[in-house]
Amino acid sequence: MSAAAMIHTSLRLWLVGFCSMGLLGLSCATMPQRLPDAEHARQVVATAKTLEGKPYRYGGATPEGFDCSGFVQYVFRTAVNKRLPRTSRAQFAYARPIRRGEEQPSDLLFFNVNGRGISHVGIYLGKGLFIHSPKNGGKVKISNANDKYWRRRFQGVRRVL
Repeated sequence: MSAAAMIHTSLRLWLVGFCSMGLLGLSCATMPQRLPDAEHARQVVATAKTLEGKPYRYGGATPEGFDCSGFVQYVFRTAVNKRLPRTSRAQFAYARPIRRGEEQPSDLLFFNVNGRGISHVGIYLGKGLFIHSPKNGGKVKISNANDKYWRRRFQGVRRVL
């Protein structure tokens, strides 16, 4: 472990100790957490938003037409040169799980829309919104993950960055 990493770990343990004893006037909930690299997250979100309105195409992974996982794959490759698996199920397995309520912009939201497990993915934008390529005949759009339809089908949040 590098000297910088040891100092960071020691400082964090010190802060957690004082936090848990209430000596700093902080609650443990205010302790900083490791979040996605902010600039990369902004690039992912900005790239995704430029593609709003692009058509859905089954198996599509280019601006001429996207399916949901092709959209996510294209955005991450274009924005931050991050290569992701091709299907939503494989992307779910690839990314790190995050607890609901701790999602950050650029995290991936996964849904079961066909009754057979993970079958849809979108990119979280913040404030409950996500961008995705929804269905045949549709276009890349922003939806609210708190809408009844999406809440009932929600399967998890995962982090790539």
